[in-house]
Amino acid sequence: NVVKENLRRLCIWKHYGQDTTTREGGEIWWDYVTYFNDHCSSTNESFASEKCIKEAYKHSHLSKAEEIEDCMKDSGGVDEDTPNALLDNELALQKDYGIYSTPYIWIEHNSFMAHSVRSGSSMDAVSSVPSMLDTICKSFVQDQVPEVCTKCLESSSKTSSDLTNLVNCAS
Repeated sequence: NVVKENLRRLCIWKHYGQDTTTREGGEIWWDYVTYFNDHCSSTNESFASEKCIKEAYKHSHLSKAEEIEDCMKDSGGVDEDTPNALLDNELALQKDYGIYSTPYIWIEHNSFMAHSVRSGSSMDAVSSVPSMLDTICKSFVQDQVPEVCTKCLESSSKTSSDLTNLVNCAS
């Protein structure tokens, strides 16, 4: 079911998506989601099929399948009418901040997902914007690179803490 698949993806992100600087980072999550959408989607008879999910794990090189299943159970599961900590947290974030989808973009065969995190009593944008800009800028012929690329990327170390500086630079 859709709720169970959403929970599975939250757990995969929890175990693989936190560090986007390595293969163990977001790429495994994206590989899983892409494979699932292509082969196990609701338009296909294999939606929620354990066989298809195992194939998606294998295709994405997801080696922590047991940890993902444990994460799903430990958070409250979806088989009983009981609270689920991960899903409840996502619903609370949606309600508190009016976030109903996470934007993502594909550039030159690279996927980027923007998200927000709580920092004290405020929300700070943490995203792949510097990496997205870098990827876009690299696609230009050298003598046709826009000023924003040379001006803003050189001053950015491409970390989330530099996002505000990058946005100000581009303005």
